[in-house]
Amino acid sequence: MRELNPYVFYNGDCQAAVEFYSQTLDTPIDALMRYGDAPDGSPFGDDYADKVMHASLRIGASTLMASDAPPGNYQKPQGVSICLQAESAQEAEDLYAALSAGGEIQMPLEKTFWAERFGAFTDRYGIKWMVNCDFPT
Repeated sequence: MRELNPYVFYNGDCQAAVEFYSQTLDTPIDALMRYGDAPDGSPFGDDYADKVMHASLRIGASTLMASDAPPGNYQKPQGVSICLQAESAQEAEDLYAALSAGGEIQMPLEKTFWAERFGAFTDRYGIKWMVNCDFPT
């Protein structure tokens, strides 16, 4: 079975972001490797040895993977959002409130013609999210 799992790059704050997502989404961090953990040490020098080379955490059936972009390679994310599907309106409200805290709201969480709840924001780490809850069936 094919899977589609986002890989998100950060500007030096990957560990803080992944820890925040782990706590907020109540899921463990499955992997966290630093550039300094590479067999030959950090390819970017000692100053970058503590930065995250790869991290991952399971969110339902999906895996969110992340890394600190190599020095000089970070680009602000644009044109893509991570869509988090909630099972209830209350869960959508809780997730939206927690993940958007300290970020920038693009669309408040509200009932729409296509969903019981939908909202969009950029989190405190610069990652765009959407929270969606379908109408009950």
